[in-house]
Amino acid sequence: MIFIFEKEFTIPTAVSQIEALLNRILKDHMKRPLINEKARILRSGYYGEKNLNYFLSLLPEKNFYILHNLRLPVNSSYFQIDFLLISSKSIIILDGKNHSGTLIFEENQLIHKNNDVEKIYENPISSVYRHRTLLKNWLERYQISSIPIEYFVVVTNPSTKVIISPDYEEGEKESLDPVTY
Repeated sequence: MIFIFEKEFTIPTAVSQIEALLNRILKDHMKRPLINEKARILRSGYYGEKNLNYFLSLLPEKNFYILHNLRLPVNSSYFQIDFLLISSKSIIILDGKNHSGTLIFEENQLIHKNNDVEKIYENPISSVYRHRTLLKNWLERYQISSIPIEYFVVVTNPSTKVIISPDYEEGEKESLDPVTY
């Protein structure tokens, strides 16, 4: 197997669109703060995926196919995977998170604390597990042979403090060793 990125990593359309909107909207427009916040979130996600993309490019060249921003149909909807690594032995789903500050992973939620602001999100480990189940069903639907599917949430901001709640066993999953995959 060769190492290949199936799609070149580019700036997402949503980031380009919101940047264009910010260039056109009046500086004192009442919606500008909301648009600035959305732009900040989209840029952060893009930079996190760009950082993850860099580290994936360092993997052994002969071991993986790497698919970025994969969108697959399920029933009348879609699900999206940040990065999908395919090797002869397994498939690996990676979900990148680029939050700064502190992330506290609990069984049913992710708590993000930064600059005295606390936000609650869906637990990304639960989300990527759901993507694993959906991908498994999708592969079965197209009669693609059974292959082990692993899943990981990758915190891409090196200055982020990560705390796993002591009673949350799934959050303590071992680190990925790409050489064995």
